[in-house]
Amino acid sequence: DDLFKSATITIIDNDCPFVPDDFIGEASSSDNGFTDVFTTTHVSTVGDVVTLTVDKIFQAQMLSWWACYFTAGGPVEIKLDYSDPANPTATIEPQWMGTDNDGWDYWISQDHVSVGSFSTCDKTITLPYSISWSDSYEDAGLNYTVVISF
Repeated sequence: DDLFKSATITIIDNDCPFVPDDFIGEASSSDNGFTDVFTTTHVSTVGDVVTLTVDKIFQAQMLSWWACYFTAGGPVEIKLDYSDPANPTATIEPQWMGTDNDGWDYWISQDHVSVGSFSTCDKTITLPYSISWSDSYEDAGLNYTVVISF
């Protein structure tokens, strides 16, 4: 019959492509009332996985309430995986993060918290992480989520 012989379809282009350079350079974060400004650098790209290095990003978020400060702090690597564009992930491998003024070493991981994500349109990385005082990555109860904006 003549019913349904034609239709109008509107496609809205609201997808933002994954451009690794959008996540490189000066960025800021806000978490638990603290704000950091830092620079990210591009380390490598393998397929749809980009590895970034962020130096000193987590210092203010965790230790200010202890009246501690870092005497040494290493860069933290974050992996952005866009192999599934509907579910892009941001992950941290367990790694050493820094040493405070009392000589305690701190390690960062996502072993006890959920995997993070990132938005290609908003140019943000949402990153849950856990802090421990040793390389055993035992849950120290220091679980945070930081939103990094570019």
